[in-house]
Formats: sequence, C-alpha cells, structure tokens
Amino acid sequence: NQINETVGGWLPAMRKVVREVPAVSPEIRSTFLDVWIKSKMLPLRVGNHRALCDAARVLLPSYNGPSVRLFRGTSAGERRRRIYGVSWSADIEIGERFAQERRVWNGGSVLLETLASPKAIICQIDYTPPITRDEIEDKFGRDFPHVTVEEYHDEREYVVDRRYLNKVGVVRRYEQVNPLAMPPPVASNSS
Repeated sequence: NQINETVGGWLPAMRKVVREVPAVSPEIRSTFLDVWIKSKMLPLRVGNHRALCDAARVLLPSYNGPSVRLFRGTSAGERRRRIYGVSWSADIEIGERFAQERRVWNGGSVLLETLASPKAIICQIDYTPPITRDEIEDKFGRDFPHVTVEEYHDEREYVVDRRYLNKVGVVRRYEQVNPLAMPPPVASNSS
C-alpha cells in the first residue's frame, strides 16, 4: 500500500515496468488484476494514458479474443477532446448508467460506442463473485457481524487503449443537469 501513500508513486512505477519488465508470471498478472479491480481510480492515480496502457499490457492478463462492440458513459468533454478512458463495457446498460451518472458534469455526458479490435483491447476483466455473509458463516461455522463484505459488480469491463481505437461514435447525448435535480441512485438487488 506504500505506492498509494507516495505522491505520484504510480506513474514512476508504471514507467519502470514498461522500461525494465518484459513479462511477468501468470500469478503476478492475477494479483495485478485484483489490484485493478480494487483500485477503480488507478488510471487517475497514474495520470498518463501511455504509461498506464503499456504497463497494463505487461501486468494484466492478455486479451486473445475477437473484436468486441463496447460502450462507455462519460463526460461530453472527454468526447470533445477524444481522450477516452481505459474502462469500457460490453453491456450498453452499464455504459448508459455511467452516462446518466455523469450528466451533472460540465457540458453533460455521452454514451459512446466502438468496435474495439483485439489490438486495442488490453484485458477483459473477470470479476469473481463476492463472498456472501452466508458463505462466511458456512465456511467458519459462525457469523462475523463486524466483517464488511466488499462487492465488485461485474461491469463486463474491458481495458482499452484508445491509441488503437478506430471509429468511436456517440449513441446518445445527455444535457447537463443540476445535481440537486437528479433522482437518487437506485440500489441494485444482486441476490
């Protein structure tokens, strides 16, 4: 956790991986996948798209599938500047949810769509289902009332390098809204 406590620690670490590490073991790739899932703000912490994507190609499990139709809900500003983030979803409803959440941002939001080639896709994120309180009780024979169960919802996420995207289109545009006018988020029932 020291890297998170070092100011600007992620960018030099990612650059060092790119310069000095040609390959890592499957165990390290699996471990970094867990870091990726738990550190949803990692792209912002690194702050450099090229370094992040080049290091992710070394550290994350490689994608070896076909081209995939992907969606991304984001700010209208991201679209205008063509500086697309790395997290995309194969599920249009997930992209729609992110676009709706970003309507409060300056200029509103957009739902983007692309057909990402295998070269553009760094990794397909496989979320393991979270352990439930019942599973904890079954495994250990008692309840742990003070244990927090962290959930990582499967977003059918793909990590994508925008440098290799071809056409990115806008499916929908959303006007900017006042955050106080937004309805509260609806809790999903994942049972």
